[in-house]
Amino acid sequence: MREGKFRRRTIVTVAYPGKRARPRDAAAARAQDAGMSKRTLPVLALAAVLSTTAAGCYGSYGAFHKVHAWNGTVASDKWARSAVHLGLWILPVYELAIVGDFLIFNTVEHLTGDKVFK
Repeated sequence: MREGKFRRRTIVTVAYPGKRARPRDAAAARAQDAGMSKRTLPVLALAAVLSTTAAGCYGSYGAFHKVHAWNGTVASDKWARSAVHLGLWILPVYELAIVGDFLIFNTVEHLTGDKVFK
């Protein structure tokens, strides 16, 4: 669809054959014209919250390092270890370990002062 004429505070879109025209809010149209989407503000707010909460409790990422150490003992062949390493990234094992470390284990480590994974 392409933009049509302005009428009061609503932009009317011009419909092509077979499609209905639907009015859009003028503020949403200005935001879209400025290159912003409706999700920009919530994403920025989430980034601000995560950056402030994660700054004080940077931990040792024990779960991630335990998975990585286990990967080093799986096989003696470097190609087999590489294949297992790739498989653990494709299956979300490393990702879950990092998220668990970030959200749970590093916070517990910060609050208690003891490492969760020794």
